[in-house]
Amino acid sequence: VTSTVIPNCFLTSPVLSCPNNINELEAIEWNAFPNPADQFVQLTWEGTSVESLRVLDVTGRTVLTQDLRSEANGTRVPMNQLAEGVYTIELFNGVTRSTKRLVVHH
Repeated sequence: VTSTVIPNCFLTSPVLSCPNNINELEAIEWNAFPNPADQFVQLTWEGTSVESLRVLDVTGRTVLTQDLRSEANGTRVPMNQLAEGVYTIELFNGVTRSTKRLVVHH
């Protein structure tokens, strides 16, 4: 499951309105594997720079953050300190947030 959040925008079907005049979306196309993850998850992306990532637990609490501005096309994120469960990984490129679900199973 992938979703995208655009700051300061709202959807009135079929029109997307952005009060701050964002004319072009810079979507983040990315993958997370393995899923389920044990010790780490590998994130890869193409076509855009990614500024940061957040990992959220099922309650929405941030359990991990990482600055990704120095990473070109991917990074390896440690999962060994997280409890088993379902998490949301969120990538942010300065304009768009994109999320994926990840299962951690040790």
